[in-house]
Amino acid sequence: MAQQSMWAMKLPADECNTLRSARLERNPPRPHRNHGESPGSSLKPNPSYLMTISARGGFKTGTGSRRPEIAVDSATIRVRVLVLKRLPWTENVNLDQFKSELPVELIVDVNPQDGRFNMAMDEALLELGAARGVCVCRVYRWSEPTVTLGYFQAKQEEQISPFPELPVVRRLSGGGAILHDQEFTYSCVLPAEHPVRHDPSQLYSLIHAGLIRLLADCGAVSCLRSDFMSTGSVPAENSESTKPSEAFLCFLRQNPNDIVDSQTGIKIVGSAQRRRRGVILQHGSILLRASSIAPNIKGVQDLCSRFDLPRFQRELPATIATSFGMPEESVRPYTEQELAISSEIEARMEPC
Repeated sequence: MAQQSMWAMKLPADECNTLRSARLERNPPRPHRNHGESPGSSLKPNPSYLMTISARGGFKTGTGSRRPEIAVDSATIRVRVLVLKRLPWTENVNLDQFKSELPVELIVDVNPQDGRFNMAMDEALLELGAARGVCVCRVYRWSEPTVTLGYFQAKQEEQISPFPELPVVRRLSGGGAILHDQEFTYSCVLPAEHPVRHDPSQLYSLIHAGLIRLLADCGAVSCLRSDFMSTGSVPAENSESTKPSEAFLCFLRQNPNDIVDSQTGIKIVGSAQRRRRGVILQHGSILLRASSIAPNIKGVQDLCSRFDLPRFQRELPATIATSFGMPEESVRPYTEQELAISSEIEARMEPC
């Protein structure tokens, strides 16, 4: 462990001798703050390892509290170990600390667009996000069934679409392919000034929590996959010959952040991110019903016959925007700059 990676209270000389392998300093430096955290910030520190070190220098590790203990014979000291890889730490996380009062501009496409426009516009909004101090939330649909490939998936030559007759376009975000047909798609761009940049993974929690509430209000009870699996339930999802993590389609893969039907565990919402210079793009698909092209992949209307689609469509933009900022009172059209940059990006797109 590096010397600057921990702090500890001052120890007597004889006890320090038993901890030579841990390289503890006699005089502790000031505790580290999280990167970007200002004095008085409400952001929580990174999780730590729980380490027990014996007088012989052996140790064992495990996930523990924010103030792990090191035991040396009868003496006990407290240290904080900063680790490079962040461990899962979801208990008692106050999501309010990641919300903001930054304005959120709303864009709702009146008419469905093709795949090239939709992906180019998401990239244009991400590119402009570095120069604008506002958030943008966009809700859109697709003019024809389209397959989008995850960013890294598109680079793998062995990935062959099972839908050769459909147009294919590459996404900025990772993950599996998505057959966009009977769905709503959302995208949101958050500037570097937004507090969630300190832990971008929490944006999934913010948006998915809002979507779960809205789905419930509209008659469809859902939850995160992690919550569904914690009950010991087995999802009734349709399986392929490959493992869930290797399935071509995103909605046949499994991720703890997925939103699933509470009764069956079938995935109905999947999201992914891309980050550039502190700006976050997150977009996701909300599957409404099964496509005739892939009838085995069910949507929320297939699972809940009384689902209130008109209300869901009406409240969706503000629900997403409110989860991380302060939405504007009305939607706006695309700006000339957004359309110009989107056209440039679309012209550079390579065929998949």
